[in-house]
Amino acid sequence: MTFDELIAQSIAPSKTAAFVTGYRETQTDGNVGEQDRLPMRTMAPMLPNVTLTEYHNEEKILYRIAGQDVVERLGFNPIGQNVLDLIAQEKRSAAIDLHDVIIRHPCGSYVLYESTFQSGRRARSESITFPMRKDAACEAALFLSYHVHHQPTGYGETSETTSLGQSHQQADLIDIGFGIPKIPI
Repeated sequence: MTFDELIAQSIAPSKTAAFVTGYRETQTDGNVGEQDRLPMRTMAPMLPNVTLTEYHNEEKILYRIAGQDVVERLGFNPIGQNVLDLIAQEKRSAAIDLHDVIIRHPCGSYVLYESTFQSGRRARSESITFPMRKDAACEAALFLSYHVHHQPTGYGETSETTSLGQSHQQADLIDIGFGIPKIPI
Protein backbone atom coordinates (compact mmCIF):
# COMPACT_ATOMS: atom_id res chain seq x y z
CA MET A 1 0.00 0.00 0.00
CA THR A 2 1.27 3.48 -0.82
CA PHE A 3 0.83 6.60 1.32
CA ASP A 4 -1.97 7.71 -1.03
CA GLU A 5 -3.72 4.34 -0.79
CA LEU A 6 -3.45 4.48 3.00
CA ILE A 7 -5.10 7.91 3.10
CA ALA A 8 -7.86 6.84 0.69
CA GLN A 9 -8.61 3.70 2.70
CA SER A 10 -8.52 5.28 6.14
CA ILE A 11 -11.67 5.79 8.18
CA ALA A 12 -10.27 9.23 9.06
CA PRO A 13 -8.50 10.33 5.86
CA SER A 14 -7.73 13.95 6.85
CA LYS A 15 -6.13 12.87 10.14
CA THR A 16 -4.21 10.11 8.39
CA ALA A 17 -3.01 12.55 5.72
CA ALA A 18 -1.70 14.90 8.43
CA PHE A 19 0.16 12.04 10.14
CA VAL A 20 1.68 10.88 6.83
CA THR A 21 2.77 14.47 6.10
CA GLY A 22 4.42 14.70 9.52
CA TYR A 23 6.23 11.39 9.04
CA ARG A 24 7.42 12.23 5.53
CA GLU A 25 8.98 15.44 6.89
CA THR A 26 11.19 13.25 9.12
CA GLN A 27 12.57 11.28 6.18
CA THR A 28 15.86 12.63 4.83
CA ASP A 29 17.44 11.28 1.66
CA GLY A 30 14.57 8.80 1.33
CA ASN A 31 15.58 7.06 4.55
CA VAL A 32 13.62 5.92 7.60
CA GLY A 33 12.26 8.88 9.57
CA GLU A 34 14.29 10.55 12.32
CA GLN A 35 12.74 11.32 15.71
CA ASP A 36 14.69 14.54 16.11
CA ARG A 37 13.12 15.83 12.87
CA LEU A 38 9.50 15.40 13.97
CA PRO A 39 7.62 18.58 12.98
CA MET A 40 5.96 19.38 16.30
CA ARG A 41 3.65 22.06 14.84
CA THR A 42 2.32 19.53 12.33
CA MET A 43 2.15 16.74 14.91
CA ALA A 44 0.65 18.74 17.81
CA PRO A 45 -3.04 17.98 17.08
CA MET A 46 -2.22 14.26 16.83
CA LEU A 47 -0.08 13.91 19.97
CA PRO A 48 -2.91 12.76 22.29
CA ASN A 49 -3.26 9.65 20.09
CA VAL A 50 0.43 9.02 19.35
CA THR A 51 2.72 6.42 20.86
CA LEU A 52 6.46 6.04 20.46
CA THR A 53 7.79 2.62 21.32
CA GLU A 54 11.32 1.24 21.30
CA TYR A 55 12.38 -2.14 19.93
CA HIS A 56 14.81 -3.97 22.24
CA ASN A 57 14.34 -7.49 20.87
CA GLU A 58 11.58 -9.73 19.52
CA GLU A 59 10.01 -10.09 22.96
CA LYS A 60 10.53 -6.56 24.28
CA ILE A 61 9.10 -3.37 22.77
CA LEU A 62 8.77 -0.66 25.41
CA TYR A 63 6.47 2.35 25.47
CA ARG A 64 8.53 5.57 25.53
CA ILE A 65 5.73 8.07 24.83
CA ALA A 66 1.97 7.65 25.12
CA GLY A 67 -0.43 10.49 24.36
CA GLN A 68 -3.09 11.51 26.87
CA ASP A 69 -5.98 9.91 24.92
CA VAL A 70 -4.02 6.65 24.73
CA VAL A 71 -3.46 6.75 28.50
CA GLU A 72 -7.16 7.43 29.11
CA ARG A 73 -8.29 4.55 26.86
CA LEU A 74 -5.87 2.14 28.51
CA GLY A 75 -6.80 3.31 32.00
CA PHE A 76 -3.13 3.64 33.00
CA ASN A 77 0.12 5.16 31.77
CA PRO A 78 2.03 2.46 29.86
CA ILE A 79 5.43 4.25 29.78
CA GLY A 80 8.17 1.67 30.36
CA GLN A 81 5.85 -1.30 29.85
CA ASN A 82 6.22 -3.92 27.14
CA VAL A 83 3.72 -3.33 24.31
CA LEU A 84 3.56 -7.07 23.71
CA ASP A 85 2.21 -7.68 27.23
CA LEU A 86 -0.93 -5.75 26.24
CA ILE A 87 -1.52 -7.62 22.99
CA ALA A 88 -4.16 -10.36 23.06
CA GLN A 89 -2.28 -13.60 23.78
CA GLU A 90 -3.51 -15.32 20.61
CA LYS A 91 -2.27 -12.37 18.51
CA ARG A 92 1.12 -11.87 20.20
CA SER A 93 3.12 -13.96 17.71
CA ALA A 94 1.64 -12.05 14.77
CA ALA A 95 2.40 -8.73 16.53
CA ILE A 96 6.03 -9.80 17.05
CA ASP A 97 6.32 -10.70 13.36
CA LEU A 98 4.74 -7.41 12.27
CA HIS A 99 7.05 -5.27 14.42
CA ASP A 100 10.03 -7.26 13.21
CA VAL A 101 9.23 -6.67 9.52
CA ILE A 102 8.57 -2.95 10.11
CA ILE A 103 12.07 -2.52 11.54
CA ARG A 104 14.01 -4.96 9.35
CA HIS A 105 12.48 -4.29 5.91
CA PRO A 106 11.63 -1.27 6.66
CA CYS A 107 7.98 -0.43 6.01
CA GLY A 108 4.92 0.88 7.80
CA SER A 109 1.74 -0.87 8.85
CA TYR A 110 -1.97 -0.13 8.86
CA VAL A 111 -4.15 -2.23 11.16
CA LEU A 112 -7.88 -2.06 11.79
CA TYR A 113 -8.71 -4.06 14.93
CA GLU A 114 -10.88 -4.42 18.03
CA SER A 115 -9.59 -4.19 21.60
CA THR A 116 -10.99 -4.61 25.10
CA PHE A 117 -9.91 -2.21 27.84
CA GLN A 118 -9.81 -2.59 31.65
CA SER A 119 -12.97 -0.50 31.90
CA GLY A 120 -14.85 -3.20 29.97
CA ARG A 121 -15.13 -0.91 26.94
CA ARG A 122 -14.57 -2.50 23.54
CA ALA A 123 -13.57 -0.39 20.57
CA ARG A 124 -12.61 -0.74 16.93
CA SER A 125 -9.40 1.17 16.26
CA GLU A 126 -7.28 2.16 13.30
CA SER A 127 -3.52 2.33 13.92
CA ILE A 128 -0.73 3.42 11.60
CA THR A 129 2.88 2.62 12.52
CA PHE A 130 6.11 3.80 10.93
CA PRO A 131 9.70 2.91 11.82
CA MET A 132 11.87 5.69 13.23
CA ARG A 133 15.52 6.35 14.03
CA LYS A 134 16.52 8.55 16.96
CA ASP A 135 18.72 10.54 14.57
CA ALA A 136 20.66 10.13 11.32
CA ALA A 137 23.47 8.18 13.02
CA CYS A 138 21.18 5.49 14.48
CA GLU A 139 19.54 2.39 13.08
CA ALA A 140 15.74 2.16 13.14
CA ALA A 141 14.69 1.00 16.61
CA LEU A 142 11.57 3.08 17.25
CA PHE A 143 7.94 2.79 16.19
CA LEU A 144 5.90 5.96 15.74
CA SER A 145 2.20 5.06 15.86
CA TYR A 146 -0.98 7.04 15.43
CA HIS A 147 -4.12 5.46 16.83
CA VAL A 148 -6.44 7.59 14.76
CA HIS A 149 -9.97 6.18 15.03
CA HIS A 150 -11.79 4.67 17.97
CA GLN A 151 -15.37 3.56 17.61
CA PRO A 152 -17.00 1.96 20.66
CA THR A 153 -18.34 -1.49 19.82
CA GLY A 154 -19.73 -2.45 23.21
CA TYR A 155 -19.23 -2.75 26.91
CA GLY A 156 -18.64 -5.77 29.11
CA GLU A 157 -17.50 -6.46 32.61
CA THR A 158 -14.48 -4.62 33.91
CA SER A 159 -11.27 -6.57 33.64
CA GLU A 160 -7.87 -6.48 35.25
CA THR A 161 -6.18 -6.52 31.87
CA THR A 162 -6.33 -4.68 28.60
CA SER A 163 -6.27 -6.82 25.49
CA LEU A 164 -5.26 -4.93 22.36
CA GLY A 165 -5.90 -6.36 18.93
CA GLN A 166 -8.18 -9.21 19.98
CA SER A 167 -9.48 -9.38 16.46
CA HIS A 168 -8.17 -7.63 13.43
CA GLN A 169 -10.27 -6.81 10.44
CA GLN A 170 -7.49 -5.61 8.20
CA ALA A 171 -3.70 -5.46 8.23
CA ASP A 172 -1.57 -4.03 5.42
CA LEU A 173 2.04 -3.03 5.00
CA ILE A 174 2.86 0.49 3.81
CA ASP A 175 5.63 1.34 1.37
CA ILE A 176 7.69 4.16 2.96
CA GLY A 177 10.22 4.17 0.11
CA PHE A 178 11.68 0.64 0.25
CA GLY A 179 8.87 -1.41 -1.30
CA ILE A 180 6.73 -3.93 0.51
CA PRO A 181 8.06 -7.32 1.59
CA LYS A 182 6.32 -10.37 0.20
CA ILE A 183 5.09 -11.83 3.49
CA PRO A 184 1.58 -12.54 4.76
CA ILE A 185 0.38 -10.45 7.70
